[in-house]
Amino acid sequence: MSIKKKLNILFLASIIVMFSIAYFIENNNNNKNIQIQKHKYISSAKDLFLLFSKSKKQEFEKKLKSLNFDIISDIKNYNIVFSKNLTIGKIQIYKKSNKLYLFLNFLDKNILLYDKSQDNNSEILSLALILLDIVLLIFIYFMVLKLFMPIKTLSNKIDKVANGDLNTKFNINSNDEISDLANSFNKMISKIKSLIEEKEELIRDIGHEIKTPLAKVKFAIENNDMNLIKTSTNQIDYFVEHILTFQMIEKKNFNLKEVEIETVILQTLDMLIINEDDIKLTIENYTIKADIFYMCIALKNLIDNGLKYSITKPIQIDIKDYKIEIISQGEKIDFNKLIKPFEKGKNGNFGIGLSLVDKIISNHNYIFEYKNYNNKNIFCIKFKTNKIDR
Repeated sequence: MSIKKKLNILFLASIIVMFSIAYFIENNNNNKNIQIQKHKYISSAKDLFLLFSKSKKQEFEKKLKSLNFDIISDIKNYNIVFSKNLTIGKIQIYKKSNKLYLFLNFLDKNILLYDKSQDNNSEILSLALILLDIVLLIFIYFMVLKLFMPIKTLSNKIDKVANGDLNTKFNINSNDEISDLANSFNKMISKIKSLIEEKEELIRDIGHEIKTPLAKVKFAIENNDMNLIKTSTNQIDYFVEHILTFQMIEKKNFNLKEVEIETVILQTLDMLIINEDDIKLTIENYTIKADIFYMCIALKNLIDNGLKYSITKPIQIDIKDYKIEIISQGEKIDFNKLIKPFEKGKNGNFGIGLSLVDKIISNHNYIFEYKNYNNKNIFCIKFKTNKIDR
């Protein structure tokens, strides 16, 4: 059942309950008023009857005025709610349209009295209050319907997105939670659209990047060049390995443990195939909290990057003061560009390695920085307790 149908049922139920309560209260009040009036009339009738029977006209009229009674002519279509016969007369109370009338009979004389205090407009006031309640309830009903209209619109927009329409927007002019929801929806759509475009671009770039070494492999096979085959297949292997690692980082929760930085460095160096003369290492041991597997991958990529693009060797690795610096000779690079996934550098290669490092360090809540000083490229990992936005 839709929210609108539920709201309609709730509205009708509220109307019925309100009328039922109003009817019960009004009926109960009328019955109480009638009982009070009856007692008043019976009590007053004794004095009036006595004055009436003694023909004391002035005193009778004065008494009528004090009791707020008016003498009226005969009425029709009434009900007798009280009657009492006396030796020389009769007292009766009539009821018509929730109004009471006092009838006195003395021998052959009759008088019909009406209590003007009944004209206090209480019934009109009660009716006005009931009508005001109804108007207010109707107003609330339409206000709630108006509040739900954007939700219905949002539901339709979500259906469009589910059917592949990512150009849809949810626009609403208000300053409330619905407006916040609309803004969040639009941001979500923009993010989804951006991610899809990035994935599509990534697929195109991957296909283009793998195409070149595959062509080299084909050429090498035709010319029986084993060295070229090995180099090209290593390029493909490197590229695929890094793509898979990047995707794993997107999905994996890191297994963080206390580990000595010396252990991390030793395991990283075991992963590398390098000459001892290619690096100059200075190390001051300390403990960090890290996923040792992914931290080793990050360091391996940084060292590989330094070795690959350094003008001279050895490259320098300084580990102290809760940070790691990898220093190599070379031109200044556009760091913010190359840490974006699959961004091409000046040499035409994709910066997968640096983007992996940035992703791993970021997921550890540590800091990854770069600076160039005197033609030295310095990549630095700072091990801090809290993440600091770059």
